[in-house]
Amino acid sequence: MCCNASPDSCMLTTEIVSSLMLARKVLLVTAHPDDECMFFTPTITTLQRRGAEVHLLCLSTGELPRRRLPTYGPQ
Repeated sequence: MCCNASPDSCMLTTEIVSSLMLARKVLLVTAHPDDECMFFTPTITTLQRRGAEVHLLCLSTGELPRRRLPTYGPQ
């Protein structure tokens, strides 16, 4: 199951939720540190209570961008 950039693709159907709740092993992939805490805690907790083995993978270094952000207006 995957969410793409389109908001419509991220809608969880009853079938997807039912399948997820039956899972025994789950890999949650996030793009930013703390995403799992801020957005997925209820899901992770529910899965663990149902006996699922939940693994987290964050695909980020956790650092701010190294490039300077542009500034606008008088400096």
